[in-house]
Amino acid sequence: MSRSSRASIGAVFALLAVLVADVTVAWLYAATAGALLQAGLPSSSARIVLMWLIGAAVVVSVTAGLLLVRHARRCSRAEAILRESEERYRSVVEDQTELVCRYRGDGTLTFVNDAYCHFAGLPREELLACRFLSTFDESARAAAEAHVSSICPDNPTARLEHRLVTPGGTGRWHQWFTRGFFDRRGRLVEYQSVGRDVTEQKQTEERLREERDFSSAVLNTVGALVVVLDDSGGIVRFNRRCREVTGYTYEEAKGRALWDFLLVPDEIESVRAVFQELKAGDFPNTHENYWVTKDGRRRLITWSNTAIIGPDGAVEHIIGTGIDVTEQRQAEAALRASEDLLRNIIQATGEAMVAIDSGGRITLFNPAAEGMFGWTAEEMIGQPLDRMMPPSYREAHRKYVRRFFDTGKSSGGIGRLLELPGLRRDGGSFPMEVSLSEGRHGEEKLVIGVARDISERKRAEEALRASEQRFRLLADNVPGIIYLCKNDPRYTMLYLNDGVEAATGYPKERFLSDEISFADLYHSDDAPGIFRGVDEALAKKEPFRLSYRIKHANGEWRWLEEFGTGVWTDTGELLYLEGFISDITARVRAEEDRRKLEQQIQHAQKLESLGVLAGGIAHDFNNLLVGILGNAGLARLELPAKAPARQMIDHIEVAAQRAADLARQMLAYSGKGRFVVERVDLSRLVEEMAHLLNVSITKKAVLRFELSRDLPPIEADATQIRQVVMNLITNASDALGGASGVIAVRTGAMEADRAYLSDTYLDDHLEAGYYTFVEVADTGCGMDEPTLARIFDPFFTTKFTGRGLGLAAALGIVRGHNGALKVTSEPGRGTTFRVLFPCARSRADNVNGGEAGEAMSDQQWQGDGTILVADDEEIVRTVAKMTLERYGLNVLTAEDGEETLAVFRDHAAEIRAVILDMTMPKLSGEEVFREIRRIRPDVCVIVSSGYNEQDVVDSFRDDKPMGFIQKPYRAQDLVDRIREVLG
Repeated sequence: MSRSSRASIGAVFALLAVLVADVTVAWLYAATAGALLQAGLPSSSARIVLMWLIGAAVVVSVTAGLLLVRHARRCSRAEAILRESEERYRSVVEDQTELVCRYRGDGTLTFVNDAYCHFAGLPREELLACRFLSTFDESARAAAEAHVSSICPDNPTARLEHRLVTPGGTGRWHQWFTRGFFDRRGRLVEYQSVGRDVTEQKQTEERLREERDFSSAVLNTVGALVVVLDDSGGIVRFNRRCREVTGYTYEEAKGRALWDFLLVPDEIESVRAVFQELKAGDFPNTHENYWVTKDGRRRLITWSNTAIIGPDGAVEHIIGTGIDVTEQRQAEAALRASEDLLRNIIQATGEAMVAIDSGGRITLFNPAAEGMFGWTAEEMIGQPLDRMMPPSYREAHRKYVRRFFDTGKSSGGIGRLLELPGLRRDGGSFPMEVSLSEGRHGEEKLVIGVARDISERKRAEEALRASEQRFRLLADNVPGIIYLCKNDPRYTMLYLNDGVEAATGYPKERFLSDEISFADLYHSDDAPGIFRGVDEALAKKEPFRLSYRIKHANGEWRWLEEFGTGVWTDTGELLYLEGFISDITARVRAEEDRRKLEQQIQHAQKLESLGVLAGGIAHDFNNLLVGILGNAGLARLELPAKAPARQMIDHIEVAAQRAADLARQMLAYSGKGRFVVERVDLSRLVEEMAHLLNVSITKKAVLRFELSRDLPPIEADATQIRQVVMNLITNASDALGGASGVIAVRTGAMEADRAYLSDTYLDDHLEAGYYTFVEVADTGCGMDEPTLARIFDPFFTTKFTGRGLGLAAALGIVRGHNGALKVTSEPGRGTTFRVLFPCARSRADNVNGGEAGEAMSDQQWQGDGTILVADDEEIVRTVAKMTLERYGLNVLTAEDGEETLAVFRDHAAEIRAVILDMTMPKLSGEEVFREIRRIRPDVCVIVSSGYNEQDVVDSFRDDKPMGFIQKPYRAQDLVDRIREVLG
């Protein structure tokens, strides 16, 4: 709403107020008159008061009316003035090119001029319904909002310069000035913003800045020194090149005269003179002088000068453009020195140098060429080059020279080494190597050739080719691989001899074409070690030695041994690898066989040592048991049949017999137990044990038999074989660990060669041949390698209880029968024991150990004569003496071999029999036996030992003893044996 409208509305409201006031006064008059009458005033008095009041009201109304008329006139004049002012403001604003707008505190536009409407691209009616900030694009809106928000009573104006995007999409720079209008209480009434398009101004400023920067960049990027001097010689401009050459910054040089700090003292006056000439308008073309740098070095500068003339025609500035020619002059001097040096080198070099011009004439012929060809330089300068070449090559040379000089194109010879024939003055020809290059002498083009006589090299090359042929012949016949290869992940081959086919099965052409490589053949377990070994050796520049496996073309794994090294240049660059590879498969297998044999020997030696120990312990133990059993037997003889002590003696004998069983196990482990050798059918023996085996295993195990019929018999002690089978069955049952499983017992016969026997226990060089075997396999827990290596060690056991002699004794029994034992086992997959015995070659009488057919001794039998008991154990001698004397015999004793012979010599005629221990001090039983036989051949000798009868009897050569008694023996056994030999 306009101000004039607001004034008219105010006048109307004022008139209405006067009318209301008049009506109110009239009402008051009427009310007052009525009140006076009611109060009893006389009507005349009331009439007077009322008139007075009316008069007063009239006066008031007239006065108010006059005032209202006056106010209305004033409002009319003010409205007219205001309308006139607004029209002038609007006409001024509308004619402005600036953007003018007014808006309330909430941003709603209340006025916009035409320029603003054009800027916003909207009609005025639509803009007056918008907000001021909505006419700004997104990029400028935040800045405009901050601009408006900064206005307050203390800071009523604000400026903003921002780039706006017009509705047409064009970016324009505007500069805004905004003022805030506040009432007396400081409340914001209205904003007024005036915007001016400063895009052209910005562009002008940018162009000026760019021109200034370009001018400065040009000045600083030129390679010349540019210095601008004022009319007094002071430095006005000093470009970057000047700063680089002198080391002074612009600030250090600005305003200073050249002769104050840059010139050599000797040249100051000459430079001043040149400066004065320039000021006078005389511009010399160029001049040179030295500048002294900040660090004291001298630089030679060549200057070209010009002047800038002012309006008055005087020289205002002098511009000097200079080039630093210090290095150029040094290079020219060095070039002259180099030319002198080159001339001297050409004359002194041992290489023949010849130059020819476009006509093919010689222009250079140095002393080395004189010596090579036989002509002097005076004779050859100006002569055609044909004189130095055989006739057959001259025409080709002329064509080459013409082509090069006519077309300017060099043939394939330029820049390369050529081998050409040369001709000496005496007519002799020789091979020479020529290096050609292009050159100039002034404007004239030349071809320069450097030649050397290669007659000696040709002879050496011929000798080298012959040597290479011999080497190739030798290399291809070497039983191994000779190679050259790159040091890449595939070891790409550069050379291979024919030996590679024998080692790998592949022809060498497949390696040389990179169809296959050694890296493709490496065993996956060996490949990382090969690469690591080669890299470590190359890092130290040392040879390398490797052993690894490759897969042969036939699928077999072969062992190779490689000796190699790297080949480096003088600068340390690795060129290639070279080396020799040999097939060591046979050697590796031999070493494996040797290691296996050594392990077998060590195991056999260990078993032998333990066997000797076990046999010695059993022997001494048996001597003690002889005393126990003998004294128990004697005590039994002294007691009545119903004496209570006989039961205790029985217990002593039972305990002693169990101890004897333990000793027999130890002897069995040592392979020297008591054997009763006979022909044995293994299948029948196992079949007879079937019931005993069934009751010996766990109830959850199933015993399965696979027994072959008509097996070849073996010569063995059946009791010992039963012990072996029983031990294997017991172990198989324990391996099941209480779980369900199967134990299979199988017999059969097989042809065992040396390779098979070498992989068995107790391979004491057994002969290849036909063997009968018994095999026990279980489905139990199996064994790992460490356990498998110790199962036959005595006293080693995996059971909670047990002595660990079962398998050790079984091994001793097998060894005693010249057999072998093979074990295969894997954790979780069971174990198989196969025991092999050699088949009997021919039928022979059974060897009886003395226990078969034992006759019951008559306790009333009485002997006569003298018996000599020779034993190193006193308890054995005492028991034997007491036992034999009990039966009426006279007994002599001896404790070692020498005493035995001494007693026998003294009583040779009366001694009827000798009980001779095999192991005694001083002299062995065998030595004593031979001496006794020499003294008296017919005497009866009974050998006593804890070892088995077969081993003891076999130790005697031709003359055998008449009887054998194995320790430990009972008293009755001794009496029965004496009674037997004495008849």
